[in-house]
Amino acid sequence: MFFHVTFDRFEHTGETKRKGDPMHRPHVFATALIMSVPMVSCADMGENDQEDMDGSGAMQEGGAAGDAPPMEADALGAWLAAGNYLDWSAESAVHASTGPHGTVRTFVNAMLETSLASGQSAHPQNAAAVKELYKGTDVVGWAVEIKVSPESNDGDGWYWYEEVNGKVLVDGMGIGVCTDCHKKGMDYVLTPYPLQ
Repeated sequence: MFFHVTFDRFEHTGETKRKGDPMHRPHVFATALIMSVPMVSCADMGENDQEDMDGSGAMQEGGAAGDAPPMEADALGAWLAAGNYLDWSAESAVHASTGPHGTVRTFVNAMLETSLASGQSAHPQNAAAVKELYKGTDVVGWAVEIKVSPESNDGDGWYWYEEVNGKVLVDGMGIGVCTDCHKKGMDYVLTPYPLQ
């Protein structure tokens, strides 16, 4: 079931790719994506993750997985390259970042968008944002933040990832260079809302 859902989602997002994107041939990359997804069993999950199972083996919406990306560098890199975030709400255009990321476009998952829209002072666990990083008109990398616990714990409750030109620069929890900048935002999120 997991592979079928992934393939359907891939097919859907494959239709929204930018011209010139190598992912425009979903039949080639779907196989690569399926082969790169690690198998997860209940033994690999924490106690809280198992409580979110609905008996069918699938995670319930809003559960530990929700629509948050994976938090392991190789799996996240493949997830990003497959464009799995492209159906999330996004800023309307590429623009200069107010931080160190250069030229960007930010996407937010449903959990983060709902939280931003309601003006919550703390975002829920599994709230996530993906920032596309550009050189000219080409996406050359991503910066990702995922809230992994109910409390932010001075930024330690957030997972941070950044990849540029295929090289992972940041991968981990509570990364100081990330939290030092993002602590200026609402619960470590600097993206203005409504999305511009």
